[in-house]
Amino acid sequence: MSSDRRLSITWHREYRPEWDGTPNEYAEQGIVQWGRSRRLGLFRSGAVKAYLGVQHVDPNLLGWNIVDAPEARFFLSVFDSGRCIALRTYPSIDAALDALAAAMRSFSQE
Repeated sequence: MSSDRRLSITWHREYRPEWDGTPNEYAEQGIVQWGRSRRLGLFRSGAVKAYLGVQHVDPNLLGWNIVDAPEARFFLSVFDSGRCIALRTYPSIDAALDALAAAMRSFSQE
């Protein structure tokens, strides 16, 4: 993803770039609890809005027994005119940013 797009994201004060490849740090440092999610960034361009964040999954909580052990991962949710068109998880912020860049390219081709 271009640095311009990264700079166009409004990052939450709790976002830590040094943890871009280690989502578990957000739980280990007490920024977000297991079984919860936290938005870390907001991107806006015209009718498109996207959130980047960290999700912590705890299989001991109701509805989360789809994984064998607790895990953390980053997410990207993309909205077009208020309608959610994508919600995916990624192992790193860079992977989520690449997905955002791909989504924006697809909008420019419409």
